[in-house]
Amino acid sequence: MMRAASYRPAQAGIILIMALVLLLIATLLGVSGIRNVLLQEKISGNNYDQSMALQATESALRAAEAKIESNPDITALNGQSCLAPTLCPISPPDDAPTGWTDIDAAYLVNTALLEGKPQYFIQLMSETNSDDESGISGSALANQYGGSGGIVSRTYRITARSHAPDAATGRAAVRLQTTVKVDR
Repeated sequence: MMRAASYRPAQAGIILIMALVLLLIATLLGVSGIRNVLLQEKISGNNYDQSMALQATESALRAAEAKIESNPDITALNGQSCLAPTLCPISPPDDAPTGWTDIDAAYLVNTALLEGKPQYFIQLMSETNSDDESGISGSALANQYGGSGGIVSRTYRITARSHAPDAATGRAAVRLQTTVKVDR
């Protein structure tokens, strides 16, 4: 009996090359996906860190507002008077010798997640009189321009920061300002 000869074509190895190319493409897609996930994780971590710093800074603003309401005397507040002729910077310097005050424990938030304590800096911007000769008693600067009546209200600028600049490295730092008017 004669066996039928089976014919097998010569293989050139094209299947192996195709498989290697597909494996390379799959590997590149996997590495790209991993890099994208790692980048998203860093962005998410930075957003979280900034959110914690923002909450701490807002608590410092609330603490300063409460301090002003309890005692509006600028020296008792460890603040800075910016009444004429004194000019104050728009934002107090980080290395100011006095003025930056740590917040009280009652206003601390997320203490385990932050480095350093939130701080505030209070500046007295203007005093308004009840009675003045020029008829500008409603002006925030009436006292500086000849007002003679008693002080009716004071305007303060509060600058708050999430922590002292030297307290944390590599962490988000937030600085906020607000203006508060206190009527007497």
